[in-house]
Amino acid sequence: MEWDKVKEERKLETTDEYIREWFKDHVIKRYEKHDSVEHLFFSKPNSSNYSILFIRSFGTLFVAGDLGDAVFQWPGDSSLEWISNCNLDYFKGKCQASEVGRDFSEWDEEYAIKSVLEYVTEYCDEEDEVKGKIEKLDESEWRSNIHSEFEWAGWLNENGAEVLEDQDYWEWAFSVGKVIHTRCRAHLIGLQEAIKKLPESEKPEQ
Repeated sequence: MEWDKVKEERKLETTDEYIREWFKDHVIKRYEKHDSVEHLFFSKPNSSNYSILFIRSFGTLFVAGDLGDAVFQWPGDSSLEWISNCNLDYFKGKCQASEVGRDFSEWDEEYAIKSVLEYVTEYCDEEDEVKGKIEKLDESEWRSNIHSEFEWAGWLNENGAEVLEDQDYWEWAFSVGKVIHTRCRAHLIGLQEAIKKLPESEKPEQ
């Protein structure tokens, strides 16, 4: 089927392995802890590339530096090490503000294409039915309108119900390309890599 040709993994630039490489040569430039406040600056020895600053005060984490700024918040007190052990979805869900808004998401065109093809052919039993639905999609030039969330929303408002053959398309179609922002991933991965490089004697209590 056509969607088998779409890459199952996101582009190399957004994989966790690639992001971890950004921090390979980083060192702890500064780590301080006073009561319920932690300050950690993680950077390359002679470069500001991918430098990242973490400041935690009680349950609030401020992130700044070369990878953008954001604020995350948890109820009660916490620690940088505890936060570093959070999974990505949970971490992203605690975002209160970022350069792209509280949702901290971005648009992934490949993921959007794959999702649309899966949705519209999900209940097809015959190969001809799948082919017919994809041909109908292609006739609408949908791919040329899925490069951005804004363009895709415009296409949906004009063609959604008819071309997708789903009166409830609005429940899923507008967000088909939204994924966790690369910088949100980098904030968590950067914190994880920084905690690994802290001496055991200096690691914050969980």
